[in-house]
Amino acid sequence: MSNGLQAMGGVVIAMKYDVIIKNGTLVDGTGALPASGDVGIRDGKIAAVGQLSAGDGEQVYDAKGKVVAPGFMDVHTHSEKSILQRPTAIQKISQGITMEITGHCGESPYPVKNPDGKESFADLENYREAVRKNGGMSLDHASLIGHGTLREYAVGDGDDKASREQMEKMAALLEEEFRQGACGMSSGLEYAPGIYSDEEEMVPLAVVCAKYKRVYTTHMRSEGMKLLEAVEEALSVAKRSGATTVISHIKACGKPNHGKVVTALRMVDAANEAGANVYMDCYPYPAACTGLSIALPAYTKAKGHEEMMRCLTTEDGRAEIRRWFSLGTDVWENRSIVTGWENISVAYLDSEKNKYCIGKSIREIAAIRGVDELTAYMDLLAEENGNVSAIIRSACEEDIIAAYSHPRTMVCSDATGIYGRPHPRLYASHTRFLAHYADLSTDKGLAQAVHRMTGLPAQVYRMKDSGILAPGKRANITVFDPAEIKDNATFENPCQLSDGVDAVFVGGKLSYRDKEVTDARSGRFFIAQ
Repeated sequence: MSNGLQAMGGVVIAMKYDVIIKNGTLVDGTGALPASGDVGIRDGKIAAVGQLSAGDGEQVYDAKGKVVAPGFMDVHTHSEKSILQRPTAIQKISQGITMEITGHCGESPYPVKNPDGKESFADLENYREAVRKNGGMSLDHASLIGHGTLREYAVGDGDDKASREQMEKMAALLEEEFRQGACGMSSGLEYAPGIYSDEEEMVPLAVVCAKYKRVYTTHMRSEGMKLLEAVEEALSVAKRSGATTVISHIKACGKPNHGKVVTALRMVDAANEAGANVYMDCYPYPAACTGLSIALPAYTKAKGHEEMMRCLTTEDGRAEIRRWFSLGTDVWENRSIVTGWENISVAYLDSEKNKYCIGKSIREIAAIRGVDELTAYMDLLAEENGNVSAIIRSACEEDIIAAYSHPRTMVCSDATGIYGRPHPRLYASHTRFLAHYADLSTDKGLAQAVHRMTGLPAQVYRMKDSGILAPGKRANITVFDPAEIKDNATFENPCQLSDGVDAVFVGGKLSYRDKEVTDARSGRFFIAQ
C-alpha cells in the first residue's frame, strides 16, 4: 500500500489530515466484521484507515462508542426537483444518507424536447448546471434516464407502438445521456407511457445499458395480481439483454397477493444461477406513495393527459370508468377491490380548497362530500387536473422481511416530494431499516446491514470510489449509534428527524451534526464511465 498506509488495525506513518475520525467502531461496507480504528481524511478522500495520532488532524471528531461507516446510499429516489427546492436535503442526510440515485420508475426530467429549465431539461448536463447555479447540494447524486421520458420524446405520451425509427431515436438519446455520465435507465411499466411498451421495446434499450455497462432498473408491469408474470418479464429482459438489472421496490400489493414475494425471490435466484445479474431494492414500509391516477384503468391514459381528463370530466367518460370499476380482478387491477378505498389516502395536492383532503382516505373524503367513493375519487382527480399524490397501504410486513432476507436486496426510500404530508420514508427509510429490519445486536448483523446500504449498491452501480471505508475512496462517512437509532417519522407526522445519526461527512466535509445541516454543500454528481 502506497504512502506507508496499512490496512484497518495497522499502524500508519504520520501525515497530516484535514479530518481524523477517532476511536470508532469501523464497519467498512464490505460485509467484513467491525474493528476498532480511526479514519483520516485529506482532500475529500479517505487517506488512511488504522491507528492514527489525533495530533495529525486539523480537525478531530471523536467517535468513541459509535459506528463509523461509509455514507448510506438511497438507491431509489425521486429527488430530481427537491435537489433544487431543498439543496440541504436534511430529510435524507439526517438518516446518514450521502448519495441518492434519481430518475426511477421511467421518469427523469431529461431529455425533454421543450424544457423549461426549472422542472425539465434538455439533457443531463443542463440539469447538472441548473443545480450548480442553484448553489450546489449537500448530497452526492447519480442519475438514471427514464424510459417513459425517452418514449414521450420519441413516440409521444399515448399508446402508439414504437416504430423502428422511434426505437432508434430512443436508443440514440439514451446513448447520449450515457456519454454524459448517466448510470442507467429506468422503466415504469405500470405507468403511462411505459405501460404501452412491451418486452420487445425494452430489450434493445436494455442492450444499450449492457453495452455501456450501465444498470437497467424496472418498476414492473404489475406489483399485484400479475406480480409473478411481471417478474418473469423483468428476468427475461435481463437474460436477453445481458444488462445488470434491479427490480424496483420489490413487494406484493393487495391481500390476495401477500406472500408472493417469496416466490419472486426464488425466480430471481433461478435467473441468477442461469447467468443473469439481477438485484432488488425495497423500502421498509407496507405503504407506497404514488400518483392517485394510478388507480384508473389504463385505457384512460392511452392518448395522454388531455384524454384522461376528458374521461374524468364528461358524462360518458365517467360512465365508462364506473363500468370498469364494476369489473373484478380477473379483468384488471381494480384497486378498489385489491387495495380498498379505505387504504388509499391523499398525500399532496395543489389547490387550497381541497387541502382538507390531505391525510384523509378516499372513503373519508367520500363521507365528507356525501357521495360514493368512486365519485369522490373521480371528482378529486378532475378538480386537481389529475395531479394528486397518494399513500397506498397495500403491502405486508412478511413480504418486507422476506425481501430483506435476500442478500441481493438493497435499501431505498422511493421518496418523492417534500411538501404536503409526504410518506414517512422521505425522512426515515434507512433509519427504519436499521431499527426494525436489521439485527444490530451482533457484529455480523451490523456488518450485513451496513453492506446493504453502502458496498452493495456501490458494486451494483459501479461506483468504484464509493461505498467502502478504504484509502483512496471518497470520504462519504456516517457516524451513528446503533443503540440510539430510531425512526420518528410517522404517517400522521412524517417530517420528523430520526435519532441516532451523530454526524455525516460528504466529500470529507462535516455536513450534518446534532440534527443540523452545515453549509458545506459538498455533494457532487456521480459521472458513470
